[in-house]
Amino acid sequence: MKTGKLNGDLMRLKTVIETDRLNVADNFDELITADLTALLNDYFDLKTPPQMSIVKESGYYLVHIEAIAFRIKTFGVVPK
Repeated sequence: MKTGKLNGDLMRLKTVIETDRLNVADNFDELITADLTALLNDYFDLKTPPQMSIVKESGYYLVHIEAIAFRIKTFGVVPK
């Protein structure tokens, strides 16, 4: 019985730790969106700012980013 309780306690602890990793600063989404907007504006003329979602699946994070662009910018050298 002790082993079963210990395994249960370890699983709960693992869940708490993983859940805590999802707890980020309140402005986390705003910071990443601002960075993504700056980056994407180097390559595209954006119609909409990037929208982002983060979902935890099987111990990993699925990060989905979507933005609508009018066009792809032409350039000969990657901007700095």
